[in-house]
Amino acid sequence: MGYTVLNYNNYISTFDCVNSIIDKSGSDDLIVIVDNNSNNESLRELNYKFSDHPRVRIIASNVNGGYSAGNNLGIKYLRSAGVKHIVIATSDTTLLTNNFSIVLENIINSRNTSLAVIAPIVITPNNINQNPVLEAISLNYIINIFAYKIIRKIASYRVVAYFLIRRRNLINLSKEELANVKSKKKCLDVYMVHGSFLCLTDGYFSYFDGLDDSLFMYGEEDILSYRCAKRRLDICFTPSLSILHQAEGSVSTQCSNSFRKDNLIISNKVLRKKISMLFLLRQCLLMLFK
Repeated sequence: MGYTVLNYNNYISTFDCVNSIIDKSGSDDLIVIVDNNSNNESLRELNYKFSDHPRVRIIASNVNGGYSAGNNLGIKYLRSAGVKHIVIATSDTTLLTNNFSIVLENIINSRNTSLAVIAPIVITPNNINQNPVLEAISLNYIINIFAYKIIRKIASYRVVAYFLIRRRNLINLSKEELANVKSKKKCLDVYMVHGSFLCLTDGYFSYFDGLDDSLFMYGEEDILSYRCAKRRLDICFTPSLSILHQAEGSVSTQCSNSFRKDNLIISNKVLRKKISMLFLLRQCLLMLFK
């Protein structure tokens, strides 16, 4: 097991994230911090804090290529070091469960090779769970991707953000369903999980070298889910693991509304090109008649 943590101008949160992995992972897993071309003192502070730590490696990117491109640098390093399973963590996350890596390994060993992604309970400071994002493909989800042009023409930034970011929660687990999953301590196969914290297994890397880096920000989970669905790979949500997520803390502090809106627009254009509406409709119909 290995961990890659993406940093951009947010080294204090990255300190907390990496320290939680060191304290909670329950093993000697390698941790790679990728500094995504920060324009503050992040790289200096990260080197000062972790350069002598035997489990931590720091990679300095000379360009900010976004979420997927930055994480791919960490993935490439860990895979070249022989790491089979890789956890991707944004800098504003911290582990809450002890022996985190051991629990992950046990889940992987209990499943077949079609298991591609594992995701934990993701708790915000307001005690809201963000996982799973989408239990199954729905017509609402499909409409909100492919009817975006109409939404954009008539809607403000806030409405656009609602459709593009919140659309994925339209078919989420109810509190009762989540409690049932927790009580049974089982893994639930779902369509989409939150991108702030993911474990990509060796089964995933049998098909892909890393993440699709055609997006800078927003929509990464959509493409990851689509890639897995196309190849009949499983995405698993487990209540046996929990993390704390500051919920877009780094994005909201570093990016203006106009920058975020521009990236939402670009993201949806890419999604419409990358994702087949016919495939989603077929999967949706299969679920309805299952």
